[in-house]
Amino acid sequence: MREHIVQLYEEDAFLFKRVSDFIGPALSAGGSGIVIATPSHRKGIEKQLRRNSRSGGGSVLSHPGRLIAIDANQMLSSLMVDGWPDEARFMDILGAVIVQASKDSAGRVHAFGEMVALLCAEGKPEAALRLEQLWNDLARRHDFSLLCAYPMQLFQSAEQGSVLQDICAAHSQVSPLESCQVMSSDPDQFHRIFAAVQQKANALEFEVARRRAVESALSDRERELSDFLEKAVEGLHRVSPDGIIQWANKAELKLLGYLPEEYIGHPFADFHIDREVIDELQLRRLRGEAVCDFAARMRCKDGSVKHVLIDSSAQMENGELVYTRGYTRDVTDRTRLEEELYKGFRNQQAQKTLREAYGALVTRMWQRTNELMLANAALNVEIAERKQVEEALKNTQYILTSAQRVAHVGSWEIDAITGALQCSDEFFRICGLLPQSVQPSLGFALGVVHPDEREATKKAIFATKEEGKEFKTENRIVRPDGSIRHVLSQGEAIHNDKGELMLVVGSILDITGHKKAEQTLLESQELLRQLAAHEERIKEDERRRIAREIHDELGGLLTGINAYMSVAIDRATRAGLAPDQGLVTASGLANTAIETVRRVIADLRPSVLDQLGVWPALEWYAGQVGERTGLACTCMVDAAVAAIEIDPERSIALFRIVQEALTNVVRHAQASCVSLRATLRDDSVLIEIEDNGNGIATERLLNRESWGIVGMHERARYFGGELRITGRPGRGTVVALRVPIGKTDG
Repeated sequence: MREHIVQLYEEDAFLFKRVSDFIGPALSAGGSGIVIATPSHRKGIEKQLRRNSRSGGGSVLSHPGRLIAIDANQMLSSLMVDGWPDEARFMDILGAVIVQASKDSAGRVHAFGEMVALLCAEGKPEAALRLEQLWNDLARRHDFSLLCAYPMQLFQSAEQGSVLQDICAAHSQVSPLESCQVMSSDPDQFHRIFAAVQQKANALEFEVARRRAVESALSDRERELSDFLEKAVEGLHRVSPDGIIQWANKAELKLLGYLPEEYIGHPFADFHIDREVIDELQLRRLRGEAVCDFAARMRCKDGSVKHVLIDSSAQMENGELVYTRGYTRDVTDRTRLEEELYKGFRNQQAQKTLREAYGALVTRMWQRTNELMLANAALNVEIAERKQVEEALKNTQYILTSAQRVAHVGSWEIDAITGALQCSDEFFRICGLLPQSVQPSLGFALGVVHPDEREATKKAIFATKEEGKEFKTENRIVRPDGSIRHVLSQGEAIHNDKGELMLVVGSILDITGHKKAEQTLLESQELLRQLAAHEERIKEDERRRIAREIHDELGGLLTGINAYMSVAIDRATRAGLAPDQGLVTASGLANTAIETVRRVIADLRPSVLDQLGVWPALEWYAGQVGERTGLACTCMVDAAVAAIEIDPERSIALFRIVQEALTNVVRHAQASCVSLRATLRDDSVLIEIEDNGNGIATERLLNRESWGIVGMHERARYFGGELRITGRPGRGTVVALRVPIGKTDG
């Protein structure tokens, strides 16, 4: 078999699309498809195939003979013998279907079946697993790919969770629920979901441990109560609704002289002498009434008669009697005493003594009755609590296992006393192994870690075990097939109330997908940075071209106009005439325009940068800023820095960073002076621009829409530099640019 895939789903619409995506490519490639499903599912799958055909521009249903549709219920009834899949029938019937599909096609055969899901829905998981095994056996004889599907609502309990694990183990590939398949397309959503799931998983692990402790305490308490009732001095019994004795303690058996097998399992009425008395008692029990001090005579094994008082209470559920429990107190001696006292003493004193004795006996009897009733009530409460804890524990374990499987989080724990290691099923799956297929040990856990990281991981685990330190590391796991998985490992120590180390618990998270997404993001960012640098080079080239055209064309034209106006004014002056005032004004405007053109050319591409280099260009620009704005602007370049020649690309980037910094000072700082210093620091040049203005606000530094500051950072990062901006409220701002100097600079 090429593939044996199991798909878990919640909604039928997702199932239809998943089956169509599996069957459709085989049909489009000239192969065949087999759909073994219920009528409603077959109809939905065929509708989805037609929809996919229309969107793809072709028709996968143009050759109906290559799509074989079979009713799942009918096929299942033909394969089952006495409720179990028959191997011979399976191989004959489905083998013939596969052979026919292979003959009618020129390509591969893809099959979908949900007979296994129908068996699970009928409460026959063992039969479903047997059917999966028969599919695998059939695949050894024929070449085809198979997709099975199970609705997730079939696996709601912890027992059903173990069935799901067995089903997954019978397949070569497991495809998760539709709600889990969108995580990989959105890393941020994946991280948010995983954080929530990991917190729940850790909380569930803690809750499981706590409830195990509660369960152990309840079990001990139950044993104590059972021992207390078994060894009680009063007779105790439990009777079914039909009057059969279900249980009796030693005191009751001793009272009547019977062995357990002679008393338990027999009708309660067989041991009573007065039939009308036991009939009344049974009638009151069936009505759920509480019975107190019910006098009766019971027959002992040796033929003697015991006078007893019976107290009984009913256990009801949904208005129906489940059983009655009661106490049997021997009052034979008291009854005989009463008879003897009434016979032997007829005087007033004898009657008084009898009343006093009887009153004391009744008081003691009620005290003992109350004690037993309180003990019985406590027992019922603790039994109910224990059942609730057991059910909650099962649900918690199932939720924890499901959460780990969905989030790809494995857990482990080391017993600090014995050194024994326990690992969850998902731990084995992350390591590429079948759950619990290897006896866990510390050597096994370290063996799957990449050799380059094994020693560091070992030290981290032992530091947690010996010193109680928490650890959190990223590791690589080497699977048996040689593939590498990236995991996030973390662990912590668990101490008891005395501070003694009891357990070291931890988890591993498969972050291989996250690592790949992170690498793709870094590559994308680097590509964007290179694109931005390329755009900057294009902009600088365009600025240089525009500056040259303005200088050569517009500058020359303005200079010529000004020269002609100067000649006209000079001629009028030599002729003794007053120059035309319009010419004088126009000449002044021409001079202003020429200065404006020079300033625009300098802003676009200062010629001093290309002719003299970046350090004279910075000094020139600082002087220009001072002249234009009146700001006291100083520039100091160390001789060692001035001797360094920097390539044109880095020179223009450095100049633009300084230009943007000084522009920000002029526009926003409200400063009276600014200084620019360039000094040599080890293997780099440090350029500092410091003003005495109001200081840049922190929120502006963090604002992603401050494009000027963002551009400064990107220019510095492109040539390996570092830019740091520090705002001091009321005391100005310092912009520090560190430019690395390579061996070719000098």
